[in-house]
Amino acid sequence: MSQALKEFRENSARSIYVTGEIDQETVNRLTPQIHELRRINFDPITVFIDSVGGSIRHANVLYGLLKMPDQDGRTCKIVTVVTGNAFSAAADL
Repeated sequence: MSQALKEFRENSARSIYVTGEIDQETVNRLTPQIHELRRINFDPITVFIDSVGGSIRHANVLYGLLKMPDQDGRTCKIVTVVTGNAFSAAADL
């Protein structure tokens, strides 16, 4: 498989799950997972979404964590997969 195709395919081994309401608890739960995936390498991260939405501010925090560049300016590509609902802030994410 070419590198270009790999970048746009879901990868459950490098994934996070945004479920339920997006709030501070969601950020607290996902932050360590995001940091660990970014620490391992900069391959794409799959974000599986089934959410009724919630706080735009907290969704923006999650997006910022996912796209934050490292010291060398490298960022991870993000692949989003909606598995159920993606309302409100979840749609923005």
